[in-house]
Amino acid sequence: MKTRKPNTKSNTNLFSFRWNGNALTKFAAVLIGCGLTLLSSPVVEATVEKGAKLQGTKLQDDTTSLKITTHKAIKWSSSDLDPSHFEHAPSNPTRLKIKVAGDYFLSFTAPVYTGNITNAGKRSSQEFVISKNGTVLTEGAARSTYIRHDTSEQHHTASSGHTAVLLRGLSVNDYIEIKTKRVHNSNANDTVLGTATLYAEKIESSRTIFTGTATRTVASTNLNGASVSPLQWTEGAKDSGFTHSNSSNSQNITLDAVAKYLVFVNVPLDGNQARASVKMEVKLGGTMVPGGYAGQGYIRWGDGIRDASIHWAGVVTTTSANQVLTLEVGKDASGNTITIGGEKATILIEKLSNANSLFAASATQLVSGDNWNPDGESEIKWATQESIDASKYTHSTSSNAHKIFVDSAGDYLLLYNDALTASATRANPNMQVKVNGVDVDGAFTGSHYIRNASGHNRSSGSLVTILSGLNANDYVSVGVKREAGSGTVNDHKPARIVLIKKPTIASPIITTTNTGTSPI
Repeated sequence: MKTRKPNTKSNTNLFSFRWNGNALTKFAAVLIGCGLTLLSSPVVEATVEKGAKLQGTKLQDDTTSLKITTHKAIKWSSSDLDPSHFEHAPSNPTRLKIKVAGDYFLSFTAPVYTGNITNAGKRSSQEFVISKNGTVLTEGAARSTYIRHDTSEQHHTASSGHTAVLLRGLSVNDYIEIKTKRVHNSNANDTVLGTATLYAEKIESSRTIFTGTATRTVASTNLNGASVSPLQWTEGAKDSGFTHSNSSNSQNITLDAVAKYLVFVNVPLDGNQARASVKMEVKLGGTMVPGGYAGQGYIRWGDGIRDASIHWAGVVTTTSANQVLTLEVGKDASGNTITIGGEKATILIEKLSNANSLFAASATQLVSGDNWNPDGESEIKWATQESIDASKYTHSTSSNAHKIFVDSAGDYLLLYNDALTASATRANPNMQVKVNGVDVDGAFTGSHYIRNASGHNRSSGSLVTILSGLNANDYVSVGVKREAGSGTVNDHKPARIVLIKKPTIASPIITTTNTGTSPI
């Protein structure tokens, strides 16, 4: 069984802490009663303004086994949140409660690791779905979690689920949960949950966004056609700055201005074709954007596995007004019909008002060279800089290009995407985000399985997460290491990374007040 590193980040200030839901009020009362005072400044730590980060390694019943066929919710053991917008109560540890009505962005990642292997050669696949007030939504499912259990050299031991989606029109006291179960009824082998991470952020009306859902392409409901066809979008939110019609050429989303746009796409997949894999290409003006490929939705149709999903997140930069964005899907392995399966694909686009607080770069190599499946961990070499706010970041494309330094303390949203190709059998490189060379717990993607049969020679990874509490001069990097089959794995399209420094609110500082001779 693959081991998970504990969170080893230390806090050198005994009296600094992050907001933790309702516990803060009670804790403050106790401290004040003991002669301590809460001050609003100076700031030692902060949390994302109107944001929340929750992490957990167990399910609602305190188990970690994912060998289940009925949904269980993830139990969040830690929370870092803005208490004006969220509540995470100890009495309901699976729930993130909304305190201010509005639209909320959610990102989620869940590492999945193999447990006890009792039947080599059997397979497993897990789903993670978003539940609102106890009802599972049709948007945002994460199913890129396929594992082929074995004990040979090609031992496949890890995978991961990911999503990033906007939930519109949440009401006060609505609550969100992430629920999970197997997508099939084969329970020959165990899998366990790593450190799952949920990030939520309120999207104010002052931000410029477009959202849409899709159930088909221009060509048909089959997403696995021999030629790529663009998804047809039914718009949700559409602010000034986007042009789109539900009734005419609904596949086209026009980006009105020259700007940088954050794009998040999720596509659920369903079908009974063995070794199918639907690819997605992100295109601007009919040309794929750098790194604009997703293909982590492998469907084995063995052991009853017929569900998967593909995901992409990144920055799209327009160079002229009124450029058209399309998301095109098609066959990338075996043929026959693959559909969205009664759910909805989703897209969220946010136009950035400027490039302040933004870093973006791409890569085609590791520090160790061209092979993205090294036996010993190497790090991604960010040799092409796409955007940098030099007041927030320090980075060189020629010296230690794998290190991205943050110049000020705070919380940073990270978007990562890659696309790989290989003739290696059952390869599955794993990517791990690091700060100062130390693994960030849960910031992991392991969805790169390549079968090397039936034309399945490409895959991808996508990760959206928050890096909390970084200090000035910390550096961010992404490690890569072979996890399953050996052999050379190359980049199919450039890997891309995006960092955005988020606005924060101050956490209170605890200071002592001398009320007597007894020490605290």
